Amino acid sequence: MWVSLIGFMASGKSTVARALGEHALLDVRDLDTEIEDAAVCDTAGIFDREGEAAFRVRELAALERLPAAADLILACGGGVVETPEACELLRDRGAVVWLDAPWEVLRRRLEESYVAARPLLAQGWTDVESRLRARLPLYAATAHFRLRSDLAEPRELVSRVLTCRLRHARRFGSPTT
Repeated sequence: MWVSLIGFMASGKSTVARALGEHALLDVRDLDTEIEDAAVCDTAGIFDREGEAAFRVRELAALERLPAAADLILACGGGVVETPEACELLRDRGAVVWLDAPWEVLRRRLEESYVAARPLLAQGWTDVESRLRARLPLYAATAHFRLRSDLAEPRELVSRVLTCRLRHARRFGSPTT
């Protein structure tokens, strides 16, 4: 079963995924890395050269290439929820956990991060905040579980995500296809 972490930029998906992998001894995949490896180009380069729509096509293709029956932790890009087929695939393959935080927290984290690796930040803070607001209902519709990533340290989030995984498996069973 997959445990897919969704959420906006700087919500903690990659950090929590790495910690989950270490704690639970599960394979960890970063969807942006999967896309970059297949394209032999970084995310910013794909956005510059091909645009966001082409990136979303690559994103769905990368998801489809991942082994459906694998036990893995998947850190998704913040915009994966903009592709309905990707949302359906994530939900079909396991538990989807939304790591959420208020805009003020996300903006502070983004200001402290490596901005060049995040192509959407070039649009300016107002546009980025608008994009977050537009995605909130998509995160809510896709996620089986929602966790506030600003209210707990990564170690505590690992425990909570593993609980979500167990609850999902009990409710829906483990997908096999």
